[in-house]
Amino acid sequence: MQRRSFLLAAAALLPGAAHAAPKRLVLLATGSPEQPFSVETLALMRRGLAAEGLREAVDYTLETSWAAGDYGGFATAARQLARSRPDAVVVMTISAAEAMRDLAPELPTVMLHLNDPVAVGLVPSLARPGGNLTGTATNTADILGKTLDLLARLRPGLAEVALVFNPANPSNQRMVAQAEAPLHARGARPRLLPWGGGGVAALRAALRAQPPGAVLVIPDAVLLDHAPVLAALGPELGLPMASMIRLFPEHGALFSYGFPRPPLVLRTMYFVRRVLEGARPADLPIEQPSQFELVLNARVARQLGIALPLDLLAQAEAVIE
Repeated sequence: MQRRSFLLAAAALLPGAAHAAPKRLVLLATGSPEQPFSVETLALMRRGLAAEGLREAVDYTLETSWAAGDYGGFATAARQLARSRPDAVVVMTISAAEAMRDLAPELPTVMLHLNDPVAVGLVPSLARPGGNLTGTATNTADILGKTLDLLARLRPGLAEVALVFNPANPSNQRMVAQAEAPLHARGARPRLLPWGGGGVAALRAALRAQPPGAVLVIPDAVLLDHAPVLAALGPELGLPMASMIRLFPEHGALFSYGFPRPPLVLRTMYFVRRVLEGARPADLPIEQPSQFELVLNARVARQLGIALPLDLLAQAEAVIE
C-alpha cells in the first residue's frame, strides 16, 4: 500500500498530470439576461467556444455582467474587472469597449460585432488595432443606403421615415446623421425618435400620434433586447418597419438587411480562444463580415398591402410566412 501511494504521488508530479485552472471569461453586456437577444448571445458564445475546442468549467468559466441598458455603468464595471483581473472580457457595445480600453487597459478585450470601431476612435485601424482590443466589427453605415433603398422601393412616395435610435450609443448618433442625406435624396425627411425612459409605451404613443410613412430601427443592444415588442408595433400601427437585424422581421417588422449574426458571433470566439491562449489583442487584426442577408416578412407585407417584388423574394435569405 505504501509503494502504491508513492507511485500515485509521483505520477501526480509528472507534466500534464494536473489540469490548469479554467480561464475566467467575462461577458460585459448591455441588456438583461432574460431577454431573447441575450439568451441567444450566450448560447452562440458557448457553441463557438466549443467549436474552438474549449470546454466550459474545464478550460474556461463564463461570467456575465449586465448593464440593463445603463451605459453609464460600464465605467464602474470596468474598474471592478480591473481589480478582479479575468483572463479575457467580451464587450457588446462601444461604450463598454471604451471603458475597458481606458480603465482596464491591461485586460484582453474582445469586441463582439461592434459597429465601426475605427470611425468612433476605439482603434486606429482594423489591421493594427493596438492596445487591448480585438475581435469582430461591422460597418452598418455601409448597408444603411441599401436598407433605405429597399424601404423606398417597398413603400414608394415616402415623405417621412422615423429613425428609432439609442442616443447613449455613439455609433447610433453617427448612423442617424448618415441617414439624413440619403433620405433627403429620396424625397423623404427623417424624424428622430430617441429611445428614452418611456420605453416602448412612449414610442407607441409618438408613432400613433403622428404616424410616419415608415420606421427604421437603428441597431443597438438595448433596442435589440426589446426587439419582439418593438417589431410588433409595425403591424399593430400599420407601419412598415425595417431594421438591419433579422430578429425584427421575425417578430413583425417588414424586412431586415444586414449581416448574418450567428456566424459572426461564432467567429468572435476564435479571438477569445487566441487571447485565452496568450495572444496579444494588439496583434490580432479585427475582422468584418463579408456576407449580408435580406429577410422579408410576407405575412406583414400582405397585412400592409405591400406587394413583394419577385426579384426581392428570389434574393431573400428567408421569407417569413
